[in-house]
Amino acid sequence: MPVSGLFFIFTVFFFLSSLFAQETGERPAYTRTKSEVSSSPEGHFMVVGSNTVQNLDLLSWAEEVVYKVERIIGMKLPYGDSRVIRIVVNDERSNSSGRVIAEERMENSELFQRLSVYNYDKVNGADANEALCKLLLNGYVTYCHAKKTELENTASRPVIANTNSVPQWLYRGISQYIYQDLRAKNTETILRIWKRGQLKPFPEFLNPVSKDNEYPYESVNGVMIAWLASLPESDKLFGKMFEQLSTGGTLSPEWFTKNIKDCNSVSDVDEKWENWIIGQWRVVRRLGVATPLQVEQLKERLVLQQGDVGMPLSTNISQRIIFQDLIGMKSSEWLPTVLQNKISELKLLGMGKGKDFNDVVYAYCKFLEAVAACKQHDYAKDLLDKAEMDLEILEMRVSADSLIGDGK
Repeated sequence: MPVSGLFFIFTVFFFLSSLFAQETGERPAYTRTKSEVSSSPEGHFMVVGSNTVQNLDLLSWAEEVVYKVERIIGMKLPYGDSRVIRIVVNDERSNSSGRVIAEERMENSELFQRLSVYNYDKVNGADANEALCKLLLNGYVTYCHAKKTELENTASRPVIANTNSVPQWLYRGISQYIYQDLRAKNTETILRIWKRGQLKPFPEFLNPVSKDNEYPYESVNGVMIAWLASLPESDKLFGKMFEQLSTGGTLSPEWFTKNIKDCNSVSDVDEKWENWIIGQWRVVRRLGVATPLQVEQLKERLVLQQGDVGMPLSTNISQRIIFQDLIGMKSSEWLPTVLQNKISELKLLGMGKGKDFNDVVYAYCKFLEAVAACKQHDYAKDLLDKAEMDLEILEMRVSADSLIGDGK
């Protein structure tokens, strides 16, 4: 091959591996290894990293997030061909924790987006979901703006230079809503603060000014999306929301008043929001007896797996951890968070299903609390044995109830 050809190949590879390297300030120390470039079959993402397995895991995760986001907003995201989000993986020696940064810039009226993943094995999955949702939704708004400009043939229309056009409550809320375990945890949280009389009016969440770090804004944002998704013709509502953002507008309380059916004032919007919350409370308060199907749903949740809230995006962690394996498991910084989220998920699952079902839930939660508190192995094992025995008894009871019911 001629020298000029080799030089061209080297130039292309160097360009791909160093794209977005224009940063300000002092750069942290990284482990320098040979990078590999991987692309998803759908063409939405390109990953630059030294570990091929990690690259493929990241591509799979990112495509799953795209699929879930598209289902919520009811629209296809405009990625593929020349519109690609680059995911760059770095090992940061100067920092022992993992982090994810969403980076965007406009250049010659074109949006460039990058997701920087530092210390992949220690990255929190929820943080990664939020950062990626921010990029996806900002990219969609920029695309809508460009299409509108093209259709109207108005070259004088100003380009949206602010890449942060999507409000935090929206991209954070969608990132919280796309996973079932987070939805369960968030519902439990918001019902708790509503019972205490601490739930703020809906308009206050659209542009929060409070610096109260104790208030569960993340959970509220996730439930806000659940409410909007429950409204009639929610896909059209989401479409109008992104159209509003693409013109440089904001999603104000007044905007929702005009675009939510049967609302004539901001107080009408807040009333619908609170009535929906009350409806959720009535659902979980409804008394009942567990069914065989519900017992099966409980059994399916008695495991930790990739995708659970707080689980790192790491290939060094088993994709499925049964509760038995938690006994004697080496403590990790992510484990207490994952266990607490699992406890919240199980408690919410038990709401409205009767005493027998909740006795089993309580037994498993007590075991998980013991693991989180690093109690002695024998003590944790005894708790798990009791929980599994209670589950067997519950299975026999609901099976008998089902047979009796069928005979009547």
